[in-house]
Amino acid sequence: MATNDERRPGRAPSPRVNGPYGSDRLQPELTAFIGRRMREAYEPMIQEPVPDRIAEMLQTLAAREKGGR
Repeated sequence: MATNDERRPGRAPSPRVNGPYGSDRLQPELTAFIGRRMREAYEPMIQEPVPDRIAEMLQTLAAREKGGR
């Protein structure tokens, strides 16, 4: 199987590595970095309370699931 560099001659090495099934995957360090940055960016939004209308909709859906409908 060709490596990433062999498939793209003249280009910089890819941040990907071959996965267990031959598919390309991001390097673990890059994946961890992206995860940290996303948590930093979205943390303020995650801390906000769920809007009342959304909470009501979730309660209605949960009640329907319990009731079989």
